Amino acid sequence: MLTEGWDANNVTQILGLRAFGSQLLCEQVVGRGLRRVSYDVNPETGMLKAEYVDVYGIPFSVIPFKGRATQQPEPDDKPITQVKALPERVAMEIRFPNVESYVMELKRNRVRCNLPEVEELRIQTMQNPLSVFVQPQVGVREGHVGSPSFEMKEQNREDYYANHHLQTILFEISRQIVARLTDPQEEKRAKFRYQARHELFPQVLQIVERYVQTRVDWSGANDPRELGLQLYADQVLERLCDAIEPDESSGEPPLLPVINRFRPHGSTSEVIFNTTRPCHPTQRSHIDNVVLDTLTWERSASFTLEASRVVNFYARNDDGASPSEETSHLDFGIPYEMLGVSHIFYPDFLVRLLNGVTVILEIKGMLGEREEAKFQAARRWVSAVNNWGRMGKWAFHVCRDPQMLGRELEYVATAAR
Repeated sequence: MLTEGWDANNVTQILGLRAFGSQLLCEQVVGRGLRRVSYDVNPETGMLKAEYVDVYGIPFSVIPFKGRATQQPEPDDKPITQVKALPERVAMEIRFPNVESYVMELKRNRVRCNLPEVEELRIQTMQNPLSVFVQPQVGVREGHVGSPSFEMKEQNREDYYANHHLQTILFEISRQIVARLTDPQEEKRAKFRYQARHELFPQVLQIVERYVQTRVDWSGANDPRELGLQLYADQVLERLCDAIEPDESSGEPPLLPVINRFRPHGSTSEVIFNTTRPCHPTQRSHIDNVVLDTLTWERSASFTLEASRVVNFYARNDDGASPSEETSHLDFGIPYEMLGVSHIFYPDFLVRLLNGVTVILEIKGMLGEREEAKFQAARRWVSAVNNWGRMGKWAFHVCRDPQMLGRELEYVATAAR
């Protein structure tokens, strides 16, 4: 079987258990193991990565060979798995739009914000202490002769509290939100270019006040003026800019996505790459393997998706984290902004439910400021794409415990009808 007319590039061990009539036959069998698995070029050497086959058995001892160096550590020769979309599973294809930005045009200058869906802001007094103790610098002093004082002195927020009012802070945050939403110089970030700011400001101020009242976790902070710190003010600014939309009930046109004109959509049918990361085979996915960045979370989630009674099919979203891998990954990304810097959020799974809804699924245990910014951007993406309506209905869900994923998906399937 291994002599001719048969090709498999993933053979890594050959064990001879029968007699061979000629050396040529032995060489043909060994050649089955010398087919390259990967043609990825090593960026450091500019050459293909060395691959080996382990050959055992007395008949092969007559064949000249060059093996691994015996006095050196064994090279990194992890098994390589080719992850690809299977043509026979084309019915499980998932397509998604490549959204670059968003566009809204106001006719009556009316906006709204669904505050229950806006990510909560936590005032983190443990990471940003309310007071610190400092000591004067030790060094050369100028002036009269005397003993320097090296006492520790407390620096706190009291001077800041004495010179700022909470209402002033809320007004300034609202002003910055209106400026970002309307400034034509902001290019893609400006949602409402050339709109009347004096009409938007009272609405935005009301949204900011309700957000502070209902969606801010003060976590033991004694004074609400902590919100004026740049760290927290920027987070409020970014989250509300993402969440503020035209008020459709007042006759405004909805939020719509701007689609990449050169690559308007992505698809699971384009996936094909080699990886040395652990993989798990699939049955209910267009892609034949799930790449496991963590052996517990992704494996558990994949098992649940395979067995769920509300899931039709799914796909693991992989962004090509390894620089040595080919680039034909799914690469479903959502743009977001964190403290003024643009990033891309790559969710874990795309899940098509039996009711036709496509769920953007993220598996995440610990949540931080970056995760909250990602999730807010994902909800904005879902809202815009659903308003667009050309690629079906979408939903976004975060699962913090893979053991609860099955029940949570059933709830999402009911709520997203």
